[in-house]
Amino acid sequence: MDDNDPTGFKSARRRTDLSQGVTLRDAILYYGDLESPEKLYSRHVLTSSAGILESVRCVLDSDALLSEYNRSACNPRSRVMAKLLSGELLGTGMRSGAPLAAAPEKIHPDVWRILVPDFNASSARLENSVEE
Repeated sequence: MDDNDPTGFKSARRRTDLSQGVTLRDAILYYGDLESPEKLYSRHVLTSSAGILESVRCVLDSDALLSEYNRSACNPRSRVMAKLLSGELLGTGMRSGAPLAAAPEKIHPDVWRILVPDFNASSARLENSVEE
């Protein structure tokens, strides 16, 4: 374990190709203008029964994230939404009912005005849509 990167966030960030996109949830970490995004990351080391390292996985810590939202003067979700609305960030998504093989579609910045994002599920729906 790297003492300068105890949660694994820095190394995970280096391995993440942001040009390929990230989930709406992870956009908070990368684009939410958080002072210390590494505090919201948890490191999970998975080993085999023989004690051999199999993988290291870092995930967003939901409890820490909620706590950070409550303490933050500038809500990172609002920052991400402002960037989506301005076109600074490009959102993509799948239409409801689209075939699984369909390519994601670009979401025009103006459409974010009528979408309700769910950051935990990394999804968005139309403001007045009814779920079936």
